[in-house]
Amino acid sequence: MSELAKHFDVIIVGARVAGSAAAILLARDGRRVLLVDKDAFPSDRLSTHIVLGGGANVLERMGVIEMLERAGGVRFSKMRTIGPDFNYGGELVREGADDRGLCLGRVLMDAAMIDAARSFDGVCFRERFRLLDLLIEDDAVVGIRGEDASGMHEFRAPLTIGADGMRSAVAELASARMDAFKRVDVPCARAYYYAYFEGVSREHLGDEVVTEFESAPGAGNLVCRCENGLTVAATAFDAREMQSFRTDLASNLRRYLNRSFEVGKMLEGATMAGKVFSSGLLNNTYRDPVADGALLLGDAGLHVDPLFGQGHSMALISAWIAGELAREWFASGG
Repeated sequence: MSELAKHFDVIIVGARVAGSAAAILLARDGRRVLLVDKDAFPSDRLSTHIVLGGGANVLERMGVIEMLERAGGVRFSKMRTIGPDFNYGGELVREGADDRGLCLGRVLMDAAMIDAARSFDGVCFRERFRLLDLLIEDDAVVGIRGEDASGMHEFRAPLTIGADGMRSAVAELASARMDAFKRVDVPCARAYYYAYFEGVSREHLGDEVVTEFESAPGAGNLVCRCENGLTVAATAFDAREMQSFRTDLASNLRRYLNRSFEVGKMLEGATMAGKVFSSGLLNNTYRDPVADGALLLGDAGLHVDPLFGQGHSMALISAWIAGELAREWFASGG
């Protein structure tokens, strides 16, 4: 490998929503980007599936929203929130504004976003690449060291981005070696389970995302149409109930959804397609997102309780902000 091939303007660790979005935005500005991920694609990732209006607007500005629709993404044009004494709904398309969201599973979404990033000549993508260490000189991150099937490699760049999720290796290595990315954790009070359903009637559920709060103490539910005619439905409940819930995942998921205000009725006559997924017990995590020569995007810098469905949108918005700031940073000489 030539010395030139080992040097980039930006290295991005983590190629899913935040990382691939940042690669697209930086490459669009003419930057040479190395995008690496420990996984192979297409592959699944536990997720709420929901991109709210702010994130969908970023996808629109990036020019990829129609591609994600072709991949199967469902645009929801209404949001409804239900609680013990309220039932609020709102249209997301109105005169002069289109704030429709998007619902798409991670297998299809991540693969499509990576394909979009790889369409730029300035993006070099390496999957199944395991980050082993950061290159640090004069208390600044100057690159990465890692390995893949072809052996051990070192790559250098003036900017390294960690977009590798709530268990970010970039953040952990920088914390251990240069006391960077200070972290605060607050445990989530809820556990989360979801599954896909077939045969949800249009009379029961249109192109909308429905969220419920307090159908039981501390509980929440979500339902939305997604790709291939499927509907994703999720339930959240007191984390102390998790062990008993796991004794019969399918039956308990149905039971918890049926105790909802309206979600259970929306799923009447539908059948569960495939297995039940769980995110396990999570933390609300905040890391100071900036270090010398490095920054964190998406869940690597901020992971919030999935009940609020903000993960995708915040990842995309943080990538957009990083792209804008990087343009100024490179123009100023770093």
